[in-house]
Amino acid sequence: MKFRAIILSIYFLLPLVPAMAQEDDREAILICYQENKPGFNGGDANSFSKWVNEHKHYPEEAIIAGIEGRVTTQFTITKEGKLINARILRGVHPLLDEEAIRVIESAPQNWKPGERQGEPIDVTYTFPVIFKLSEEDLAYRVLELCRYIPDHVLKPEAKEAMTPEFFHALSEAFDAPVADYMEIGDNEWLWYFVTGNGGSEPVYGVKSVSLTSKDSARAVITVRQSWEGVIDPKENPKEYVVMLKRANGRWLLDDFDGKKAECLAYVRDVREKYASGKYVKYLKSEKDLRQYIPDFKERVEAFYTKYGK
Repeated sequence: MKFRAIILSIYFLLPLVPAMAQEDDREAILICYQENKPGFNGGDANSFSKWVNEHKHYPEEAIIAGIEGRVTTQFTITKEGKLINARILRGVHPLLDEEAIRVIESAPQNWKPGERQGEPIDVTYTFPVIFKLSEEDLAYRVLELCRYIPDHVLKPEAKEAMTPEFFHALSEAFDAPVADYMEIGDNEWLWYFVTGNGGSEPVYGVKSVSLTSKDSARAVITVRQSWEGVIDPKENPKEYVVMLKRANGRWLLDDFDGKKAECLAYVRDVREKYASGKYVKYLKSEKDLRQYIPDFKERVEAFYTKYGK
């Protein structure tokens, strides 16, 4: 006799109850079913899902860090109607994993046990707890990411806050040696993304955030300048566009005011000058710059070593 199993998957594990075997030449089908599933607070498993969603707390640290995802948990409803043995099957991040277990274990022990053939039994559930940042939550993440927008320097820790593509474009542009501080090769624009050459400190705000897809978002931020902790009330804030992408469950900075494209174009330009020898010719014709940048060739070689030719 041949056997074929049909598994009915609905977020929890059900006891197996075989159906009656068929005659010799027919396939026997094993149906996975539970006569009476556990109930929560007078309802069913969906009532528990609703309770969890209403009582879970998105950890503030996770919001600021831009962390979201689906935490898969498992627990058992005993034949006495108690929830026990809650654990993580597939986690996302300790902050979200801990909150998933907390909210599940804090639920009222008000379960009606599952039954089979009229007898109460233990039932083990596989249950997802989903954490998804709202657009309002993303505004907090945007403010956190603004801390890593370059101002005079590209902070090393910005690597953890940016997509690899954006950080690489910025890093290569900041590291590219230049010899011409008066013409096209000037890279001073990199130093003052938001403050200008005046010694002020940027103060950020978020005007709007909108999802452009499930894994990307667009934010409009405002920037005002603080001079020794004082903001001119008459100053009109400038607006910039910030692009975000979600990677590995975290929202990261993917562009600021179109700077990614500018950096890529800038690096192409200086690389052409390295290859053509234009920078070297410029140095040979300018005594002051030969003294100011005596190791220019060595710096270019170091740049090639790090980023490739």
